[in-house]
Amino acid sequence: MHSLLIIEELSRLNLAAIATGLIVHAEIVAHYLLRHGSDAQKRTWLPRMATGDTVSAIAMTEPGAGSDLQNIRTFCPSRGR
Repeated sequence: MHSLLIIEELSRLNLAAIATGLIVHAEIVAHYLLRHGSDAQKRTWLPRMATGDTVSAIAMTEPGAGSDLQNIRTFCPSRGR
């Protein structure tokens, strides 16, 4: 809820680019680390992200999906799928 309020206020001030960066940093990358990161990665990156010493970003692409993350598909080469 805190992020939502901050993002809403930034948008009202025509600072949508900053709001978008905040969403990526706090709502996407942090959750990826919390859910999928090792304990060492969490200890290294999450405190820095919380204090603002590190600003996170994400970049993903795949042939046929481009930047549409919902259309990215994975497969296991050893299983052929």
